[in-house]
Amino acid sequence: MRQIRDRFDRYSLLFPNDVINLENELRQLENEIKIQFDEDLGKIKRFLNHNRTSICINFKNFEDYFYLYKTALYLDTQIPDTNNKIIRFCIANLYICKEVILVLLRYMHNQVIRNIRLSLDDYERRVNNRLIEEFHNFIGSCRNISRILTDYMVFYNQVEIKLGVGTQALILKRPTRVEIREGVKQSLINTKSGQKVALPSVRLALEFTILEDVGTKIMQRLKEKSCYNDIKEIIFTRKMTTDELFVIMKQMKLCTDNEIDILKGIHEWGSRSVHQGQIIPTSIIWYCLFFVEDQLRNILHSDSKLEFDETRKKYIQLLYDEKIKDISEWQTFIPSFYNVS
Repeated sequence: MRQIRDRFDRYSLLFPNDVINLENELRQLENEIKIQFDEDLGKIKRFLNHNRTSICINFKNFEDYFYLYKTALYLDTQIPDTNNKIIRFCIANLYICKEVILVLLRYMHNQVIRNIRLSLDDYERRVNNRLIEEFHNFIGSCRNISRILTDYMVFYNQVEIKLGVGTQALILKRPTRVEIREGVKQSLINTKSGQKVALPSVRLALEFTILEDVGTKIMQRLKEKSCYNDIKEIIFTRKMTTDELFVIMKQMKLCTDNEIDILKGIHEWGSRSVHQGQIIPTSIIWYCLFFVEDQLRNILHSDSKLEFDETRKKYIQLLYDEKIKDISEWQTFIPSFYNVS
């Protein structure tokens, strides 16, 4: 799969005149991916048999899309916590990666390349510039397939590790606030309908920045006493509400009531976009993003005004209510794929 991924990385660097000749090659790639997938699945089955493990995998289950969804999008009460469950989780994702890649491939050779071919002549004759948009679709499709193939290799590697035949370390990190903001910008700039989906993403950038900084400020204050020096990170859970977070910010004296009102406005309208389908002008979405990018940074620049004892009391209560969890220096925290044990 690595070699196939490298080919898509090269495709994304081609010019339109070269892209229109890829149609047959992309059709052939469908078979190559199916063959490689079957070979990888065969290896996993041989690993299972060779190791004579107690792990029982019914591979017929993975042909049922309902089973794939339930396994990949597990509920909090069904977090994979044994080798058997984690391997099933990874194999389900291998199937999903394969299916999505095949669909994107068909989209590329059936529609994207055809559209590039149709618009290329008009572009060269300076009739219209539809080619630019169609070519962006091609590059985006290549990059998506490349990323999915990378995910595929990570999941396969995890199966090998769980079966004791692979040792490569899994290195993952959470996205930075800059990466999230850049993703929002690209969504607005590169899509026709960014106005309909971007505001919830701005809300995400807002929440992520606040959660990260407030957690850091609690940790910094606690580390004034040596007994808390082993805390590496404080992470808020889904039990923490936004209103409670804003209250903590006010207690820390990080912001004024007016600034809180702005934060609440951005968050509330982001929620309306999700739950009620309400949209607002693109100009407001950009303006909200500018606030997250500039003013919010200035707001969170200050240190917490809560004293150590007040911070410790709040920290203990948040832990008790399961609204935060702390990661110690000696713990390994996996921030993605999907925090399984």
